[in-house]
Amino acid sequence: MDTLNIFFIRKEDFLKKADKNSLYAFLEDKTFGSQKRKDEYCLGRFLVKYVLKKIYKQTDSEIIVENKKPKTKDNSIKFSISHSKDIVLAAFFDFEIGADIEFVKDRDFDRLFKYYHLSENKEPCADRKEFFYRFWTQYEAQIKLQQQVKSGVTLKLFKDYMLSVCSSCSGADIRSKLKIYELTSPSVSTSP
Repeated sequence: MDTLNIFFIRKEDFLKKADKNSLYAFLEDKTFGSQKRKDEYCLGRFLVKYVLKKIYKQTDSEIIVENKKPKTKDNSIKFSISHSKDIVLAAFFDFEIGADIEFVKDRDFDRLFKYYHLSENKEPCADRKEFFYRFWTQYEAQIKLQQQVKSGVTLKLFKDYMLSVCSSCSGADIRSKLKIYELTSPSVSTSP
């Protein structure tokens, strides 16, 4: 593969065009407390299975969960799913990977900086909001990676989202390997 591929869906636009019955087949007997969580789960699973089949030509795109981390049954292609507000994304790489996206909004940054013992002196950036979301997405991506971070990238996606990806791949500049694609609508159905 040698590239870090990120595929994303704009949730609201995608759901308007999607066949809900085939999309909800991805629930796999899971229940959710809200329609939002149900949609995000199904869209994440759809996105991974669609990309595995159409892009990586994998005939078996079964997803299993090991240690709370979703992965392919044969674990040949590593991926991580994240969602926030209107974006659902999946990152794919040859090495273990963790990805997190967050919608950037105003919060009580004084309280958050105090709670997480953050100091703006550690990393220069434009403002407290950007600093916090850089920290938070990196933190979440590291948790999803479930091992030591050896490389990573953090960037703004559009004007309102912060995206971080970290990997167990040492010595690689994963920013130079990064490619981002948008899946704009289901091509006939939401079956992978």
